[in-house]
Amino acid sequence: MNAPLLLCRVGYMTAYDGIGHIVNGGAEIERLGMGGEMWNFRVENRRCYGYAMSVGFSGVNLNRLLGGVARSRGDKGTGIDVIFFATKPGVGQVVIGWYLNATVFHTKYYVRKKAPVDGDRAKKIHYLCRADARDAFLLAEEDRTFRVPYAPAHGRGFPGMSNIFYPDLDSDQPEVMRFLGDLQDYVRTNTKARRGNIFLRRRPITVFSHADAKRNALNAAESHLTAIGYDVYPGTGDNCGWDLEALRGEERLLVSVKGLVGNTMNFELTSTEFAEMQRNEVNYRVFVLPRAQDSTELQVYLPLKADGEFELIQEDGDNRIRLFLRIAARAFLLE
Repeated sequence: MNAPLLLCRVGYMTAYDGIGHIVNGGAEIERLGMGGEMWNFRVENRRCYGYAMSVGFSGVNLNRLLGGVARSRGDKGTGIDVIFFATKPGVGQVVIGWYLNATVFHTKYYVRKKAPVDGDRAKKIHYLCRADARDAFLLAEEDRTFRVPYAPAHGRGFPGMSNIFYPDLDSDQPEVMRFLGDLQDYVRTNTKARRGNIFLRRRPITVFSHADAKRNALNAAESHLTAIGYDVYPGTGDNCGWDLEALRGEERLLVSVKGLVGNTMNFELTSTEFAEMQRNEVNYRVFVLPRAQDSTELQVYLPLKADGEFELIQEDGDNRIRLFLRIAARAFLLE
């Protein structure tokens, strides 16, 4: 593999096909619970579009990567192999996937043009490189075993604090050249053996989507309400401000249901939901199902107005969720 090589550090998650649980991605991800790399392996228009956070949003310097003539902002370099790595919890930095023969843009991020999928395109989503889907490979979690040394611990020539790393393919350091050779062999071997599937498996894999999470959460919510004596009905209309209406004698609950793919308590109340919650504070509930792909343990939240601001208080637990108002409301779990 003689192509120019670029290494990009991203936050760690499972599928990289939309909003989900993400960790170890730096201060911005810790603050927002999301990052542009969440979409790095979603196929759109037969391509994948890659993101990594760079210092000052400066992107990739193709002059450093490719040398040659000076380039202008937005110029593109082609035929580049982009290796994505992340800090796997309890393991350390590992390769999670790669693009082969990618197009990389000089010091500029572009914005994806694809329409939202399952309502998860809340903001503009940027990318700094792209590749044909057939040249994009994401390792299954159990296969993410190739370690990437960290410069502060292993010395000069390895990725350091910057998320964009330009490896020196002519380094005079034997350990660096050994690492790069092993990395290139690893990518070449896995690509040849498993080409044609975004997930490096020989069997097809169905990615658990946000629509699946919503469906599982609705089923869990209906089962929970029925078990405690409510008659349950779907919300009236597509945008009435709640998903389920529950009746038990004279009691009436309006329930908004949120299904999460991971454990990160990061979801949105639409403007209609938030308005109805304020109008129906006493009988409004938010049901949240973390890890909807493999759990039925609902969390039930009640709205509470304190000092003029609304929070969500867990009915049988200690969680408090603050609502940060934007066009609608984005929610984050208070540690």
